[in-house]
Amino acid sequence: MHYLAVGCTTGIYIRERESNSRESLGTPLALVTDMLSAFRSVLESHKPTSIVAVPDFDLFLVHCESALFSYPLDLVISVSQAQGGATPRNLYASEEKLNQEHEQVLFFKKGQVTGRTLSE
Repeated sequence: MHYLAVGCTTGIYIRERESNSRESLGTPLALVTDMLSAFRSVLESHKPTSIVAVPDFDLFLVHCESALFSYPLDLVISVSQAQGGATPRNLYASEEKLNQEHEQVLFFKKGQVTGRTLSE
């Protein structure tokens, strides 16, 4: 399955991505209404700057307020689907801050070089 993650001022939301949802809905208003109702809140993060999934390492990275946080990707997906009793509380408990307290992360990017995943 594929998922779509969106960061906004109220947090990070995820929904399952459907390849043919546009054709099955008809009107643009119905498309927007369906898309909004399908998103589920997974993190209450204040204004995330960037988010990225790194499936090779089971990581979900969030850049927010000059800090970089890591969460287990499988747990993020479980929370978005409310599976196995996974809750946002479990997700916050698994949070790992990747930068030191006195360091600021200005930006980050993810890419692949010769088949290896890199993050800066």
